[in-house]
Amino acid sequence: MKGAYILITLLAFSNLQAQWLETVAGPTPRINNGLVVDSSGAVYASDLFGSGFNGNSIFLIQTNGNSSLVVSGLSQPAGLCLGPQRSLYIAEFSANRIRVLDSSGILHPFVNGMSQPADLVFNSQGQLFVSNYGNGTISKIESDTTVSTFCSGLNKPVGLCIDENDKLYVANLQDGIIYKIPASGQKDSLTTIPNTPLGFMTYANGQLYVTATDANQVYQIDINSRSYSVLIGTGISGNTNGAKDSAQFTKPDGIAISPNGDTLYVSENNSNLLRRIILSYGIGSWENRINQELPFYPNPAKNQVFLDLKKFEGHQFRIELISSDGKTMALLYQGSKQGKLQIPLPKIASGTYYLHIESDQSESSYPLRICP
Repeated sequence: MKGAYILITLLAFSNLQAQWLETVAGPTPRINNGLVVDSSGAVYASDLFGSGFNGNSIFLIQTNGNSSLVVSGLSQPAGLCLGPQRSLYIAEFSANRIRVLDSSGILHPFVNGMSQPADLVFNSQGQLFVSNYGNGTISKIESDTTVSTFCSGLNKPVGLCIDENDKLYVANLQDGIIYKIPASGQKDSLTTIPNTPLGFMTYANGQLYVTATDANQVYQIDINSRSYSVLIGTGISGNTNGAKDSAQFTKPDGIAISPNGDTLYVSENNSNLLRRIILSYGIGSWENRINQELPFYPNPAKNQVFLDLKKFEGHQFRIELISSDGKTMALLYQGSKQGKLQIPLPKIASGTYYLHIESDQSESSYPLRICP
């Protein structure tokens, strides 16, 4: 078996914050730089590095890990963002330009004269902002392609994101300084993360999320308190999936948030993997999504659960119960079966567990509440 997992999180009754890391796709295709997530949850991913720092392609990865080539022939595509009419805006790092891929797959010129553009983001007024790694500036591009310098004096900026009030945030790769930049363009130092270099950055619900490439971790920055903490990752290079204290990255770089804010996607510039961080499990929209996507019931559960095996027919699979600290508590099933599988749950305290189903089919994370 290829080691893909369906991870079903067993939760207590109250809303629970958790982080769980899993691998979605890669190393084929190569996924190692800028990311953006569309409204369906599919991820556009850049291959900047290629086989010898010569990447030229962008891929689309569906939530089930299936991938397809979107466009090739680029010059080191880095940051990506979605613009009007579902167009994909592409920062071409070594070509010093921004190009646009329209919804029909046609590539158009947009602006030249950037300085190693790394990341890009639109504000609510339709203005495009670009972090220029080469000259330490942020460019502002109007809809008529007029370019001006919005902010300068940065130190190899890469990660760029924006909040609901059109405030920009930028991360210096070189010295780890995170700046908040209002409409005036004046830098306001928010915090400094010492574990550099920093990669890309994204925003959701008052929090910034930034990759620390050599530290092999993802950091969370609270904008109000101006404090940062490790979101997930032990700091040891590896590809271990799991909870916060056991999960491993290998040079995380790109990062993007799902439309509903409950999932982060991370690219790795060494392993060429796309990883997924489940940020939160709650009783609301997330649980509704789970019940729709997985024929797994009841939810909540007490003594047993049932799994519809249509998607596993003809395949071997293995089911284990894992504790919240990553320990295997029981092997619940191993083999091949059709129809419906009754899974007795061992006598355990109510709380948080993980039901791992290992097969060659898919990789997802789903919460289920368990009763005492």
